[in-house]
Amino acid sequence: MSNWLNDHAKIGEAVQVMTPLGEFTCPTQPGSARHHVGIAAGSGITPVLSLLLTVLEEEPDSRVTLVFGNRDPDSVMFAEELSVWQETYGRRFTLIPVFSRAADDEDAVIGRIDEARLNSLIENSLPIADVDEWYVCGPEPMVDAARYVLFARGADRQHVHQEVFHLEEVEESRQA
Repeated sequence: MSNWLNDHAKIGEAVQVMTPLGEFTCPTQPGSARHHVGIAAGSGITPVLSLLLTVLEEEPDSRVTLVFGNRDPDSVMFAEELSVWQETYGRRFTLIPVFSRAADDEDAVIGRIDEARLNSLIENSLPIADVDEWYVCGPEPMVDAARYVLFARGADRQHVHQEVFHLEEVEESRQA
C-alpha cells in the first residue's frame, strides 16, 4: 500500500483498489535447503517480507537474499525488522540494499534496480543456477527489468513470482 492512503484519504472515503496481479505464491518445503531471492523496491517490500519470513521460519535449511531498493538509508521501510532478521537468521539472511539517491554508502549498491544493476548482481552475487525461487515486487519498470534479466539469463519462469504496481492506472483512477 502506498503512502497515498495516509496522505490523502479521508475518514469514510471509499477507495478503489486493484486485486493482486502476480503469481505471488510459493509453497514452503520444510525439508528443503533452497535459496529464495526477493527483489523489491519501496513499498513493494511488504508482500516480499511476508513471503521471505515464511521461508525463514518454515524452511530452516533454506537461505534468503533480499535486494531492496529505496531512495536513501532514511527511507527504508521495515529497517528495524530487517536488522532483527540479520541478527536472528545470521548467514541465512542476506540484505543487499540499493539506494537511488545515496551519494556514498559502502554497503549498498548505488542507483535504481535496473537491468544493468541486476545483471551485475547476478554476475557477482546471485548466479541464476544458485537460486531456487525469485520474488519480484515493485513499480512496473523495475519488475519488467527484473523479469527481462532473469529470463534472458535462464531463470525458470515457474520459479519467478511477481507482483506489479501499475502506478499510471492508480493515478488515472484518482483523477476520475
